[in-house]
Amino acid sequence: VTDGEGLQDTDAVTIVVSSPPQIGVVSMTLVDADLDMDVLNILQNQQISQNITQGKTFSIRANTNPSTVGSVRLTLSGPVNNARTENVAPYALFGDSSGDYSGVLFPLGNYTITATAYSGSKLSGTNLGSLTRTFSIVNSAKGSTAIANSALDVEKSNSTIHFFKHYPNPSSVNTEIAISDPLIIVKDIYIRDTNGRLVVKYDAAEMKIGEGIYGFNVNGLEDGIYLVSLVNEYTVIVNYKLIVRK
Repeated sequence: VTDGEGLQDTDAVTIVVSSPPQIGVVSMTLVDADLDMDVLNILQNQQISQNITQGKTFSIRANTNPSTVGSVRLTLSGPVNNARTENVAPYALFGDSSGDYSGVLFPLGNYTITATAYSGSKLSGTNLGSLTRTFSIVNSAKGSTAIANSALDVEKSNSTIHFFKHYPNPSSVNTEIAISDPLIIVKDIYIRDTNGRLVVKYDAAEMKIGEGIYGFNVNGLEDGIYLVSLVNEYTVIVNYKLIVRK
C-alpha cells in the first residue's frame, strides 16, 4: 500500500481454503442394547468378531452433523432386515425409550446399513446427506474389532497398536492400567463376564492414581476371565481380556 505522501508498507496474509464440514449422517455406531453402551464406530467393510455380538442384542445409531436434525431414515439389509424413521435423537435403528435402546441379535453374515438425514420431521424438508456402511459379523477372533488375546495387543482397523498396558495380567489383588497416549481420555471402566453381563463399573476419575494410570482391586472378582472396556465420553476406546487368578 502507498499513502498520499508516497510512503509504502507491505504485509502478507495467508489464506487457507479447506473443505466444508460434512453435514447429514457422518458416522454409524454399533450400540450394545443390553447395556445401552457404545461399542464401536462402524468402518466401511469392517469385520466384527462374533465374540463381541454372540448372545447379546445390538442396535445401530446414526450420528449427524448438526447433532440434531429433523429426521433420519435408517435401513438395514442382510441376515437382519429393518427400516425405521427416527424424528428425535438418538437416531437408532430399532428405537429407544429415553436412551434405553431396543435391539436384536446379529447373526453371522454380511450387512449393509444406510442412513439419510432430513431437515424436517417425517423425512420432510431438505435431504442433508446419506451414509452407507457395509460390514460383516464373522466367526473369527481375527476380526478388526475382536477382543485382543493379550492385554498389550489390540486389534483396531486391522492394525495392532500399543498405547496401553494392564499389569499384572493375570491379576490377583491390585492391578493397574497405564495409557501412554496423553490424548486418550478414559471416562469409565466396565468389567463384564464372558457372557457379557456387567460385573462392575468404575468412574475412571476416581480410580486415577497418576497421569494416565488407573488402579483398582480385584479381590471382589472370582477367578476367571473378564472383558474390560475402557470408555470415553462417546464410545469404547478398547476391549481386552483380564484374567483374575488368586
